[in-house]
Order: sequence, then structure tokens, then C-alpha cells
Amino acid sequence: SEAALNAHIALEMAAAYQYRAMWAYCLRDSVNLKGAAKYFKESAAEEWGHAEALMAYQVKRGGVAELAPLDAPVHEFGPTGDGADAKADARVAFESALAMEKKVYDSLLGVHAVCAAHNDPICQDELEEYIAEQVSAVDQLARYVADLDRVGPSGHA
Repeated sequence: SEAALNAHIALEMAAAYQYRAMWAYCLRDSVNLKGAAKYFKESAAEEWGHAEALMAYQVKRGGVAELAPLDAPVHEFGPTGDGADAKADARVAFESALAMEKKVYDSLLGVHAVCAAHNDPICQDELEEYIAEQVSAVDQLARYVADLDRVGPSGHA
């Protein structure tokens, strides 16, 4: 359970790091997506908070919270394609966020399964609030992506 939880902690930190890069991208004067920047900054703080809370839980249960190196995040989310395949930069960023949140969700399910295999119901209980929160985050981001798809690359519905 300890190694699986440490791997998940690293994923939460990587998500926070990636959200910070998305925040900075959206703040660029050439991008100027202030609402998206605010969303990504809040998401970064939330993911970092998850990592810290899970580290505290790991230590509380007598484990060792081992930090892993983080890869550099993606820094560019520029528009892609043309015609029917075109995607605005906001959509590219939100699709990336959605994929990342799905990865975090899958990781949580994996850690939950490891805890079950090790007959560790307390760890399972600890993770279930995070799992429920991930379901909501994935749903919210999927809806944002759908809205951005409707708006299209021009920014006009």
C-alpha cells in the first residue's frame, strides 16, 4: 500500500505542477484567458493539497512519504488544426486537464484496489472521498470541453 500511495502522491504533485503551467499559459498577454487561468490556479492548489493530505496520512499510519522527481509540465496549449479539426487553445488546455484528471482517477482506483488486496479497509475509506471528488472533477471538465467544442475555435457559438 505504501509504494502505491507514494506513486499516487507523485501523480497529484505532477498534476498540481501541470495546472501551474496551464495557469501561466492562460495569463500570457497573447492568450488572456483570465477565467481559465483562475480555474487552473485553483486546481493546482487543490491537487497540491491532496498530495499534502495523502503525505500526512502516509506518515500518520507509520509509513514514509517518499517524493519522486517531477517531469517538466507541458507549457504550450496553442490552437491546433484548421477547418473542422481546429481546436482553440482553451479547448486544448481543458482537454489536457480532463485527460490528467482521468489519470488521477484511475490511479486512485488502483491504490484503492491495492489497499483492498492488502486487507486495509482504513486506507480504502481514506481514499473514497478523493475518488468521489475525482468523479466530480472529471464530469466538470468533460462539460467544459463539450461547451468549448460547441463554441468552436472562433470563440463564437
